[in-house]
Amino acid sequence: MNAKFSDICIGTSAAPTYLPAHNFQTQNEDGKFQEFNLIDGAIAANNPVLNNLTYFMSH
Repeated sequence: MNAKFSDICIGTSAAPTYLPAHNFQTQNEDGKFQEFNLIDGAIAANNPVLNNLTYFMSH
């Protein structure tokens, strides 16, 4: 995967409340395309249901 650094930076700042998800594609060595739809990681980290599920599944 050869994603551009700028695509990753834009994706990590895309909080759906303020900015839309960042969509881009990369092409691998075989010529196949892979699509990415990135949003800010804090969206998942601040989700109390996901946090509790992760906690209880690990204990």
